[in-house]
Amino acid sequence: MDEEEMKAAEEAAKKEAEAAAAAEAEEAARKAAEEEAEAEAARKAAEAGNGDDSAAALVAAQEELAALKEQLASFSGIDPAKAKKALEDLNAANKKARETEKAEAERKGEVERLKAMMAEDNQKVVDELNTQIGDLKGKLDGAVKTIQEMTVGAQFSSSKFIDEQLILTPSKTRALYGSHFSFEDGTVVAYDKPVGSDGATKLVDRQGKPLAFDVALEKIVSADSEFDRLKKSSLKAGAHSKTEDKTVKEKSEGVSSLDKIRQGLANLSK
Repeated sequence: MDEEEMKAAEEAAKKEAEAAAAAEAEEAARKAAEEEAEAEAARKAAEAGNGDDSAAALVAAQEELAALKEQLASFSGIDPAKAKKALEDLNAANKKARETEKAEAERKGEVERLKAMMAEDNQKVVDELNTQIGDLKGKLDGAVKTIQEMTVGAQFSSSKFIDEQLILTPSKTRALYGSHFSFEDGTVVAYDKPVGSDGATKLVDRQGKPLAFDVALEKIVSADSEFDRLKKSSLKAGAHSKTEDKTVKEKSEGVSSLDKIRQGLANLSK
């Protein structure tokens, strides 16, 4: 209920009180008239000689009439018609206030329902966006993985270090050490340990830039305990052919090197 309605209700209450007072005054006046008529009748009866009882009744009636007149005097100046109209106005104002309060409650309920519907619609939009983001992220991750495979693979295929220093083919070298390399910000970056391992450190130069691929690969392979078995012989081919020298090297690799190669190839096929 707003301020204007409250003022109207107060005014109506005041009018209602006035109406009630007027009604009471009207009733008192009516009773006074009746009492006066009865007193007059009693007086006439007393004058006609009806005895002491009639005289006493007359006196009592006159006293009661005087009391009623005194009560009626307290309501002087009140118009019964206006008091009745005020009572009707008060009832109308109360009815309007109740209807307004009911409408406000219904409106609030409608607002709450509207809020719930808006929240539900917003949640649907958020869920759809999250789904789209998830799909796009999956596609992006796939594209990044493809680019990494192509760029890192290309570096192994064109590596002079592998071609000139190792007895392994590029694919086998990648199977062994490919996990040390990652494609980041458009560049192939090398780590001293497999990418994602605890304590893995990026291999950089004095300026903090990633080492060139062959430099990094040589550093990684040189740290392998079996590096001597993996590198080519530095002896010139003489009476023995390169094929014989290579065969000797491959025989000297032992089971552990072959196992490492198999494991690396298996990792590539995953």
